[in-house]
Amino acid sequence: MVLITQTVNYIKSEKHLRSIVATLEQNNLSSIRINLSKFSYQDILSIIPIINSVFSDKKEFTLYLDLPFPQNKSRIHKFTISSTDNIVNKGEIYTVTNQPDCYNTTEQNTFLLNADSVSGQINDIIFYADGEGMFKVISCKTNSIKMVALNTFLIREGKAIMCGYKQESTSNIQNIVSELEKIDCSKNYLLSFVKNSKDVIDFRTYLKTSSKIIPKIETKQAIENIFEIAEISDALLVARGDLALNVSFSKLDEAIKKISSASQVNNINTIFCTDILKNMNNRIIPERSELFDLIYMKNNNCSEVVLPAMIHFSYDSVHGIRDKYLASEELKNKIKVIQAILD
Repeated sequence: MVLITQTVNYIKSEKHLRSIVATLEQNNLSSIRINLSKFSYQDILSIIPIINSVFSDKKEFTLYLDLPFPQNKSRIHKFTISSTDNIVNKGEIYTVTNQPDCYNTTEQNTFLLNADSVSGQINDIIFYADGEGMFKVISCKTNSIKMVALNTFLIREGKAIMCGYKQESTSNIQNIVSELEKIDCSKNYLLSFVKNSKDVIDFRTYLKTSSKIIPKIETKQAIENIFEIAEISDALLVARGDLALNVSFSKLDEAIKKISSASQVNNINTIFCTDILKNMNNRIIPERSELFDLIYMKNNNCSEVVLPAMIHFSYDSVHGIRDKYLASEELKNKIKVIQAILD
């Protein structure tokens, strides 16, 4: 039977997390993914006690924990734009930088990123989030680039602009893992933007338990080194969102088949994630394309699926960004569809 894991991107409080866990229990799910890579170091440390409190008496659960290791996306720390409703408008010019001084001296249409560096070349295409928005680079300076928006889209803090990476210090990663290892239930660590087997080997030195290591495969370098990565990993996760942006569309099918092959050779699971049955948040049955998506996963050795976050965002011109919890009935419908096709 295929294993189904539910993603949580934001934890507002212990009560909030317990309500999500209760929904999973109602649907006989005992596997949850908490995407810590979306948070700052200090926020991660403040969230871990909540996770520990909720799961201290739920040893039957397995935690999948995304970490900003070996590196993380360059995420928007803050921004100032001319639009009053957080809309990036097609054709407008924007500046992106990782330097607070540059951000503070630029009046409008500027994004300040949490990134070690910002880089690009003229005519490069820069993606916002999972491709919801696109920019084209028109000029470059050290740690600052100007770009023109190629479409109109909503923007918010915490989302990624793919023109750099952030690497947490060794001491920060050690502190995070040390605190997570105190949680008394099964833990699987999801490593972000792994490039080679050394990344996995380096992370294993932080562990003092038998917790599993699962690289998220989302870069060209990871595809090139996939067999050496698979040899020392406990599973491979096909991070389809970033993989699709980092590998050309024409080579995406080849890349996924290579991941599947590496998993089979090493007798480990292939896990698929990113927008699986996402449209069923608002539908009783899936889109037909989503059914074929599941069939594609089945044909590529899928043994686990990770559902998108239980909170999905919509935009309201009066109230701004609003959220709602995925109803238990909606989750139940997703589970039925997955089991019908993948089991």
